[in-house]
Amino acid sequence: MEFKQIQAFGHYFCPVIERIGHMFQIIGVRDPQLEARLVSMGIYEGKWIKIHRKAPMGGAYYLEVDGCHYAFREDEVNALDLRESVKGEQYV
Repeated sequence: MEFKQIQAFGHYFCPVIERIGHMFQIIGVRDPQLEARLVSMGIYEGKWIKIHRKAPMGGAYYLEVDGCHYAFREDEVNALDLRESVKGEQYV
């Protein structure tokens, strides 16, 4: 199965709501305050994340980064520019 990247305003992003269980690479963050918070947690461009699930009732997304689990609000996840992994790609 092939997945497409969508380009908008010079950024690539993938709609994660339909990609639960998939791996993504962070290629950018559109919110400077969020970027500072993520960097303080060790999450930055180039890191691989896995979307585990979405909480019910418009709640958070549960993500895994480097073996650690996090919960992010939907607007925070949507502020990430993500590239979806392709089959056979190595996650470093």
